[in-house]
Amino acid sequence: LIVVRHPFERLVSAFRDKLERCQFVVGDNCDLERDKYFNGFRKEIVKLTRKAYLEKFGEDTLNKSFNFGAPYPVKRTSLMPTWWEFIQWLLAHKVYELHWMPASSVC
Repeated sequence: LIVVRHPFERLVSAFRDKLERCQFVVGDNCDLERDKYFNGFRKEIVKLTRKAYLEKFGEDTLNKSFNFGAPYPVKRTSLMPTWWEFIQWLLAHKVYELHWMPASSVC
């Protein structure tokens, strides 16, 4: 018997932990150069999905008053992917990483 979280819960958890917020904070700023996930997945996700995001939701949703696209305040910048961008990228490219791949793939 193996107990695992619901697949959607895994996706949300991985996004919030690895992609939604800054991993390296210096003072009050994100240090994106030292951020493994920013230099890997985040840049790629934004590059491939940002245009469609802006057409659908508008540029205003990425400003500070809208938490740079996050549903609640976290340490992030507008250079980071939104949840919508992450899901669009994942559906289109099926990139599986340990933190969000199906649990059945890990067993």
